[in-house]
Amino acid sequence: MKKNTLSQNLNLFKVLLFSLFMLFSVKTVAQCAGTYDINITSNCNFDETTFRIRNAANQVVFTTNNTGTFTYVASGSAPNNGPFTVFVETIGSANDNCASWTVSSISSGVLTSGSIAGGQTSISSPFCSAPEGETNVIASQCGFTMPSYNTVVYANSVSGAERYKFRVTNLATNEVVEKVYALRNLYMSSLSSFVYSQTYSVEVAVRKAGVWEPYGA
Repeated sequence: MKKNTLSQNLNLFKVLLFSLFMLFSVKTVAQCAGTYDINITSNCNFDETTFRIRNAANQVVFTTNNTGTFTYVASGSAPNNGPFTVFVETIGSANDNCASWTVSSISSGVLTSGSIAGGQTSISSPFCSAPEGETNVIASQCGFTMPSYNTVVYANSVSGAERYKFRVTNLATNEVVEKVYALRNLYMSSLSSFVYSQTYSVEVAVRKAGVWEPYGA
């Protein structure tokens, strides 16, 4: 009986340990609707260079083989939904191309930028513009599973922000909790109603000049 009890305790410990590693999921819906301003320059050849923007499904939604200033408007619905990434390639027969670029929006400023020489490729980190008048959770935390109980959820930094308000909804129970902070970070562990292995949506509003702006996702 002692051996069986020890075996049962070991199995229970394994189950508990597995549950701790599973933790919980925070689901943030970031469609990334907005106008994206693209600026591409080169101080050498550009005839074998390709610039692309890819959507959340890694599909190309914008492409050009020219330098200049361009505009990409994302509706927020597939296929024009983010988070987005930029892919640039300067590989060609002579590898004598080069490219520099920035992607920005009015509400978020510069979202991504880069520069490469000939015979190279570059892939940016995911990015997402906050709709004008709104802020949101940073793109890298959209739809992710948090690795630990104390992982911090960050909102995009907004110039002139006085406060950040987080609205957290448990999608299983529809329970809603709001937290207001001077900084743009939220600890899920601060929620008294927090439950492991649950999915939550996180929306963020910002206060500027004493006025709360609309929630973003």
